[in-house]
Amino acid sequence: MLDPATGWFEIAQVPYYSIDKVKEDKDDFIDKTSARISLIFEQTWLSRYPRPEEVDCDNGSEFKLHFMTLLKDFDIKPRPTKAENPQGNSPVERVHQVVQNMIKTKQLDSFEFDYIDPWGPILSSVGWAVRASYHSTLQATPAQLVFGRDMMFNLSKAIDWKAITERKRKQIACDNERENAARISHQYKVGDRVLKTTNRILRKFSKKKSDPHQIIAIHTNSTVTIQKGVTQDRLSIKTY
Repeated sequence: MLDPATGWFEIAQVPYYSIDKVKEDKDDFIDKTSARISLIFEQTWLSRYPRPEEVDCDNGSEFKLHFMTLLKDFDIKPRPTKAENPQGNSPVERVHQVVQNMIKTKQLDSFEFDYIDPWGPILSSVGWAVRASYHSTLQATPAQLVFGRDMMFNLSKAIDWKAITERKRKQIACDNERENAARISHQYKVGDRVLKTTNRILRKFSKKKSDPHQIIAIHTNSTVTIQKGVTQDRLSIKTY
């Protein structure tokens, strides 16, 4: 869980055991149900910090049903990412790489895991390190932005939010320019017919692209709505 404004970070372990399965002495599994994820989100974030106006998440099944009900109960607007557009959740995806690299330094082969809370010590140290790490765009650590002081030293930190906003804007523009450097400039319009690339594993001689679909609406966030038979689908299409 990540606050995009300050970079404040929380990480929690998804239980590896279901109590019902333990009682029945059945095979263990990861309890990644929407009910479990909702409980973790409420206990780890909503009960600690001011409630956000919006929550970004991907389209996994764990963010359906109970999770959407939780957001509705707290009057929080859900913003699931569009299909096949991982960039929509890029801050969290980037932190995943950092977490993976940090866990690799823990020498897990020789690490003594606690039976009750095996990942607690590791995740707490990873979380602390991310909160105390200097961010080049923010030019501060997440902890300094949240608390106005350093995590390790008794030093205060003056925050210039206007300068941070301007640096973020420039960084986003630079990233977009780099990403779209090889793209062919084209402005989509209503009535155009487009092909949708298939990213899944295909059988031999299967088509890599779908049949043409007509664009019925264009939106300002680089997405379009296409007509697929009797249904509609909203996709991310770069138009730079």
